[in-house]
Amino acid sequence: MKVTKAQLRRIIKEERARILAEAGPAGDKGDTILQQAYTVFDDPIVDEDGGEIYVDTGLPDEDVEAMYRQWIELWPNAMMEEGGLIYTGVMV
Repeated sequence: MKVTKAQLRRIIKEERARILAEAGPAGDKGDTILQQAYTVFDDPIVDEDGGEIYVDTGLPDEDVEAMYRQWIELWPNAMMEEGGLIYTGVMV
């Protein structure tokens, strides 16, 4: 079966809309936080705990503390936790 460029564009557009609809508002916030986290950290993971979005930096605490100025500019209400976690202060 051959797919034209127009059909492929339509399929991609429909799938993107479906995925974004499933993610809802929390997905948008999480995506934004992830994009911001990539500006500071090499391989961050973004998740949610207790309604708050956090970043698992994958780094030792000392390294995260050394980068404090970079990430606090992104998330002014953020707090660092043990294990290289940063609770952003952004609620879902």
